[in-house]
Amino acid sequence: MFSFELIKGNPKQALVEHNTIVITEKMVKKYFDTEDPMGKYLRVSGDSLYMVMGVMKNVPQTSHFRPDFFASFASLNLKPTGKAIEAIVGNINYYTYVLFQDGTDHHVMARKMTDHLNKKVGLMIKMMGGTAEIGLQPLTSIYLHSDRENELERTGDIAYVFLFSGIGLFILLIACLNFMNLATARSANRAKEAGLRKVVGAKRPQLVKQFLSESTILTLLSFVLGLILVLVLIPVFRNIAAKDLSTGNFFNPIFLLGLFGLFLLTSLFGGSYPAFFLSAFRPVEVIQGKLKRGSKSSGLRIVLVSLQFVVSIVLIIGTLIINDQLHYMRNKKLGYDKDHVLTVRLRAPVTQKRYEAIKTEFLRHPNVLKATASDSTALGASNFSMYHAADKPANEMSMFFSQWVDEDFIDTYFTPFLHLTFYELRIIL
Repeated sequence: MFSFELIKGNPKQALVEHNTIVITEKMVKKYFDTEDPMGKYLRVSGDSLYMVMGVMKNVPQTSHFRPDFFASFASLNLKPTGKAIEAIVGNINYYTYVLFQDGTDHHVMARKMTDHLNKKVGLMIKMMGGTAEIGLQPLTSIYLHSDRENELERTGDIAYVFLFSGIGLFILLIACLNFMNLATARSANRAKEAGLRKVVGAKRPQLVKQFLSESTILTLLSFVLGLILVLVLIPVFRNIAAKDLSTGNFFNPIFLLGLFGLFLLTSLFGGSYPAFFLSAFRPVEVIQGKLKRGSKSSGLRIVLVSLQFVVSIVLIIGTLIINDQLHYMRNKKLGYDKDHVLTVRLRAPVTQKRYEAIKTEFLRHPNVLKATASDSTALGASNFSMYHAADKPANEMSMFFSQWVDEDFIDTYFTPFLHLTFYELRIIL
């Protein structure tokens, strides 16, 4: 179904047996260094041993999820049959991918799958006071268009793509308008050239081509310089924006074709008005020292200058508003204490069972003020359960996201500490 390429192992047999695993080249280097990992074991989740049955190439950055391991589904020992499937109807722990034939309408298939689910477990779901519906989304739309919770990786938002693309186009528009105005402002220096060329037989289309060629050369130089600056400054911007940006897409044929189209459009748009403006000078008037053109364009120049200032003002105002929003986000009180908190994840089941002893040891340290334990970080609850309110009908239940915590959780997170120093910590297990 996927295009993950195995460089070692058989893709049809690697994940068939219990406790088998496929790892990436990056994980091979991390856990086995230069040794051959095939047939060796990795300890997973405490005491479980998984045999390495394959090595795959590192997943590209453009994938909607980038796993380091694939373990066999058979290791979970899930074989629901008959009524046993009802026991896991509320289990949504698994990401399911479906491969359709070309031309299949996924909306129609989602309705059919929903109807099938309701036939199997619909009565039980209604008794719980809920409804069941299956939704499908195309793989290529997950990163920018998904509104689902708990995706495999952090997703983007198409709105930001449109926003920053719009800002970029506005800046490019300002540059083009500025180039037009500067070119026409220098018309006095080019007037005699245009007039003399016409005297010796040059036609207006030839002059238009000349001035458009000049515009294209300047745009090409700017285009190349811009690409160099992007390639050099992407690592800096990656650190500032905390985004995993890559230059790999610059060499994508579709992306390069789009850049070439933008280059041509900018050359024509930026150079068209100066070309037609300069080529319209009348030779007789130029020789006589009169810089009149065949058509008046002072009104158009005023419009261009005004539009340039309007776009600049809009961008400045937008920048100030966004800066205020970012300041608000950074300084808004979230309703719980998040400063001087250290989170320690206890992965091994044996360690989790002994969390009370670990918690006690932390509290013995003089710089530790509070310690608590929970199944996830604060406000990071991912479990949900159905609950019945005492004053509601028996078949009416409500769904709540829940988090399992110990008795010190509220006191640790939601009690303000007024005399914290830099070295004082609250430990969250």
